[in-house]
Amino acid sequence: MFSVIGAYSEGTFTGGAHQANFHLYVTEDVTSEYHIEEYNWLFAAEKADSIGVHIINSSLAYNTFDDSSMDYAPSQMDGNTAISTKAAVLAASKGIIVVNSVGNSGGTPWQIVAAPADADGILAVGSVTSTLLRSTFSGVGPTADGRVKPDVMAQGSGTSKVNSNGTISTSSGTSLSSPLIAALAAGVWQSYPDFSSNEIIEAIVQSADRANNPDNLYGYGIPNFMAVHNYLQNKSIEDELFVYPNPTVDSVSLIIKNPSDQPVDIIVFDSQGRLVHEFTSVIQWSNNPQVLDFTQQPAGLYIIRVISNNGTSTVRLIKD
Repeated sequence: MFSVIGAYSEGTFTGGAHQANFHLYVTEDVTSEYHIEEYNWLFAAEKADSIGVHIINSSLAYNTFDDSSMDYAPSQMDGNTAISTKAAVLAASKGIIVVNSVGNSGGTPWQIVAAPADADGILAVGSVTSTLLRSTFSGVGPTADGRVKPDVMAQGSGTSKVNSNGTISTSSGTSLSSPLIAALAAGVWQSYPDFSSNEIIEAIVQSADRANNPDNLYGYGIPNFMAVHNYLQNKSIEDELFVYPNPTVDSVSLIIKNPSDQPVDIIVFDSQGRLVHEFTSVIQWSNNPQVLDFTQQPAGLYIIRVISNNGTSTVRLIKD
């Protein structure tokens, strides 16, 4: 898992965030399975918080233990019961981005995500194949309280890794997909350091390829760095435009706060950066606002960008 994020071998392997600073914590006792490991997770998160860690990757899942009286029931995957889940929620509340694998129970009677992936406010990561299909072992949702899980997906089938002897091979499991998303989060946050952890998580989730139609197999889909970049770039400059109603069900009025006699380009993208509409208009007070028709567009997030001699301004629109 560490190699997926941190390894680097020139010309052969590049981890997703190999130039980051890392702190490694051993919380597992590989000889047994008891609740103490969840408490170890909590202690590690506290230590990480105390030294300023920004992102936690956790490729762990808890549901059954060596002492069956400790086992969790599916009804307890509610984001508020398991020890490790409470710890993950607490870490997230401190401004840490927590990334956790959903578990490999998709093909078992348990099937659903396991703690702490049921936590709210974190990135629970499922697995897809190289052909972007859900891996059959990848845990599914919803949580016991009805939230969509997983949050996002990444390749966890046949994922490249570096072995302890330095050779490169592949391995499978949601444990491999989680560090890919943690690495993505690191790159995004480095690019946009002024955004909060919650805003980075929102951007990764809401710009993923199934964000317009999330489900409990794929969550919000597979993120893409450029889609996240576009989402955050647009969010940061919502200052010169105003659209109403927002959300809308059909059309919106676009007001430019400082119209002039110069032509402006009006461009509309969906959340994946795909061009939806583009035209040029000379906007004056007499034709401000402009009415944009979204009747034929599917529900989801849209980006409206206006380019003029004065610069570029952007606003986000939600179509219900």
